[in-house]
Amino acid sequence: MRVFIDTSSLAKRYVEEEGSDALKEFVSKSVSEVVISVLAFPEFASAVSRKIEEGEISPNDGSTAIEEFETDWDYVFEKIILSEEISFNAAKLCLAHRLRGADAIQVASALSSEVKVFVCSNKALLQVALKCGLKALNPEENGIP
Repeated sequence: MRVFIDTSSLAKRYVEEEGSDALKEFVSKSVSEVVISVLAFPEFASAVSRKIEEGEISPNDGSTAIEEFETDWDYVFEKIILSEEISFNAAKLCLAHRLRGADAIQVASALSSEVKVFVCSNKALLQVALKCGLKALNPEENGIP
């Protein structure tokens, strides 16, 4: 199965947190292609930086997570670039659903990639994905089927 994974859930693959085991199991058993937005890299780096600053992970664990993510960036993910069309559609999503810009880019990227499944740990964003016709899965809520 080909799925789009938002950064909020993708980070669970590299940093242990609620939903990490469910996400890893889902990806290993059910996913043939992982599609992400190019926005995922700066969002992931920001999340890792914040976790280091707040003492949730060590600087060494943060560096390891970034290195693993970068390797997967080069070899594992299908990346959706931020095109003019995605930007325009994201703006429409912001207006229609009161989303933050980065969240709207994630949904617009998923829609442009023609995936049917959107994996995300942000409940409000999952609701928008559902309204847009995507199947929405949250690894933090009872795992992923």
